[in-house]
Amino acid sequence: MLIRRFCTMDFKVLCKGVPLGQGRAIQCLANNATALSPGCRQAMAQTGELR
Repeated sequence: MLIRRFCTMDFKVLCKGVPLGQGRAIQCLANNATALSPGCRQAMAQTGELR
């Protein structure tokens, strides 16, 4: 829920065209970690998706 709440815009901008499911959205966000917004980066870190 945290990721969906804080990373929706990041996903739309950075991962346009990436199909949802099988962890592809999370993987795309993690691959673009340096470009994530501060809120999204924090949400990813809190959920353990960003190392």
